Amino acid sequence: MVCAGPRRVAQHGGRGKECFLYAKRNTGPRRDTVRMHRELQIRCDPRDDDYLARHVVDHINGQTLDNRRANRRWSTKRDNSINRRVRGEAPSLDKILAGLLATLPARHQLEEIPF
Repeated sequence: MVCAGPRRVAQHGGRGKECFLYAKRNTGPRRDTVRMHRELQIRCDPRDDDYLARHVVDHINGQTLDNRRANRRWSTKRDNSINRRVRGEAPSLDKILAGLLATLPARHQLEEIPF
Protein backbone atom coordinates (compact mmCIF):
# COMPACT_ATOMS: atom_id res chain seq x y z
CA MET A 1 0.00 0.00 0.00
CA VAL A 2 1.36 3.39 -0.97
CA CYS A 3 0.74 6.25 1.43
CA ALA A 4 -0.49 9.16 -0.66
CA GLY A 5 -1.13 12.64 0.58
CA PRO A 6 -0.02 14.45 3.70
CA ARG A 7 -1.01 13.28 7.15
CA ARG A 8 -2.42 15.73 9.61
CA VAL A 9 -4.00 15.80 13.01
CA ALA A 10 -7.77 16.10 13.07
CA GLN A 11 -10.11 16.79 15.95
CA HIS A 12 -13.00 14.37 16.45
CA GLY A 13 -15.91 14.70 18.82
CA GLY A 14 -16.40 17.92 20.63
CA ARG A 15 -19.15 17.24 23.17
CA GLY A 16 -17.96 18.57 26.51
CA LYS A 17 -14.61 17.08 27.42
CA GLU A 18 -14.89 14.29 24.86
CA CYS A 19 -12.67 15.80 22.20
CA PHE A 20 -9.94 13.58 20.76
CA LEU A 21 -7.17 14.10 18.22
CA TYR A 22 -6.39 11.58 15.47
CA ALA A 23 -3.74 11.43 12.76
CA LYS A 24 -5.51 11.16 9.41
CA ARG A 25 -5.27 11.72 5.68
CA ASN A 26 -7.72 12.17 2.84
CA THR A 27 -7.63 9.89 -0.17
CA GLY A 28 -9.34 9.41 -3.51
CA PRO A 29 -11.45 11.75 -5.61
CA ARG A 30 -14.09 12.04 -2.83
CA ARG A 31 -11.36 12.90 -0.30
CA ASP A 32 -12.43 10.08 2.02
CA THR A 33 -10.85 10.26 5.47
CA VAL A 34 -8.49 7.46 6.48
CA ARG A 35 -7.37 7.44 10.09
CA MET A 36 -3.77 6.39 10.61
CA HIS A 37 -4.47 4.02 13.53
CA ARG A 38 -6.97 2.04 11.44
CA GLU A 39 -4.68 1.97 8.40
CA LEU A 40 -1.78 0.70 10.53
CA GLN A 41 -3.92 -1.92 12.30
CA ILE A 42 -5.27 -3.30 9.02
CA ARG A 43 -1.72 -3.58 7.71
CA CYS A 44 -0.44 -5.34 10.87
CA ASP A 45 -3.52 -7.49 11.56
CA PRO A 46 -5.58 -7.85 8.34
CA ARG A 47 -9.22 -8.92 8.64
CA ASP A 48 -12.08 -9.50 6.19
CA ASP A 49 -14.48 -6.70 5.21
CA ASP A 50 -17.28 -8.02 7.44
CA TYR A 51 -15.01 -7.92 10.50
CA LEU A 52 -13.75 -4.44 9.60
CA ALA A 53 -17.33 -3.17 9.30
CA ARG A 54 -18.11 -4.36 12.85
CA HIS A 55 -14.89 -3.33 14.61
CA VAL A 56 -12.86 -0.22 15.33
CA VAL A 57 -9.32 0.26 16.53
CA ASP A 58 -9.04 0.94 20.26
CA HIS A 59 -6.12 2.89 21.71
CA ILE A 60 -5.37 0.86 24.84
CA ASN A 61 -3.88 3.72 26.88
CA GLY A 62 -6.48 6.24 25.67
CA GLN A 63 -3.92 8.46 23.90
CA THR A 64 -5.34 8.70 20.38
CA LEU A 65 -2.08 9.97 18.87
CA ASP A 66 -0.09 7.02 20.27
CA ASN A 67 -0.24 4.72 17.25
CA ARG A 68 2.38 2.19 18.35
CA ARG A 69 1.39 -1.39 17.60
CA ALA A 70 1.47 -2.20 21.33
CA ASN A 71 -1.20 0.46 21.92
CA ARG A 72 -3.70 -0.68 19.28
CA ARG A 73 -6.25 -3.52 19.31
CA TRP A 74 -9.43 -4.45 17.48
CA SER A 75 -12.56 -3.70 19.49
CA THR A 76 -16.29 -3.58 18.98
CA LYS A 77 -17.77 -0.09 18.89
CA ARG A 78 -19.53 -0.84 22.19
CA ASP A 79 -16.35 -1.96 23.97
CA ASN A 80 -14.42 0.98 22.54
CA SER A 81 -16.95 3.45 23.95
CA ILE A 82 -16.77 1.72 27.36
CA ASN A 83 -12.95 2.05 27.30
CA ARG A 84 -13.07 5.73 26.28
CA ARG A 85 -11.46 8.12 28.72
CA VAL A 86 -12.32 11.71 29.45
CA ARG A 87 -9.86 14.04 27.79
CA GLY A 88 -6.96 14.72 30.10
CA GLU A 89 -6.97 11.26 31.71
CA ALA A 90 -4.89 9.66 28.96
CA PRO A 91 -1.13 9.94 29.29
CA SER A 92 0.49 12.81 27.39
CA LEU A 93 2.74 12.06 24.43
CA ASP A 94 5.62 13.62 26.41
CA LYS A 95 5.06 11.16 29.26
CA ILE A 96 4.86 8.20 26.86
CA LEU A 97 8.05 9.28 25.08
CA ALA A 98 9.90 9.83 28.37
CA GLY A 99 8.93 6.32 29.45
CA LEU A 100 10.13 4.83 26.17
CA LEU A 101 13.43 6.73 26.30
CA ALA A 102 13.99 5.58 29.89
CA THR A 103 13.95 1.96 28.71
CA LEU A 104 16.71 2.51 26.13
CA PRO A 105 20.28 1.58 27.02
CA ALA A 106 22.53 4.47 28.00
CA ARG A 107 24.38 6.08 25.11
CA HIS A 108 27.52 8.14 25.07
CA GLN A 109 27.00 11.85 25.39
CA LEU A 110 28.89 14.14 23.02
CA GLU A 111 31.18 15.18 25.90
CA GLU A 112 32.25 11.54 26.32
CA ILE A 113 33.26 10.95 22.71
CA PRO A 114 37.00 11.49 22.19
CA PHE A 115 37.94 13.46 19.08
